[in-house]
Amino acid sequence: MLLGMLPPHRPRFLTATSLCLAALPLLTLSGCGNLITTEIIGGTGIAVSPNGEPIAVIAVCSDYLDVIDIALGREGLTEDEENVQVGMWTAAEPQSGLVQINLVSPEPPWQGPDVVFEDDLL
Repeated sequence: MLLGMLPPHRPRFLTATSLCLAALPLLTLSGCGNLITTEIIGGTGIAVSPNGEPIAVIAVCSDYLDVIDIALGREGLTEDEENVQVGMWTAAEPQSGLVQINLVSPEPPWQGPDVVFEDDLL
């Protein structure tokens, strides 16, 4: 076996290198892009603050955003009815990268309503 013939410090180096090379495809497929064909311009999620308040988390991969508009789903609506708006927040300046906004009590640079969420929405 080749590894058995190497000095003791070599297997650790080879193991670390192998792990990095093995992780490389996973890293390139995560985040803001992929190696196939889709242009991903961002991702959105909801986190919870230590106080239990919902926080919108947006990864802006290209360009920027200065408005966040959240609406409820289509369940129970007819085709010509519009979604119920939860809230709309605007930023004083365009935001890029990882953007976070507390939806119950937004802080600068975000301005908008303090939204009270019903328990069944969270």
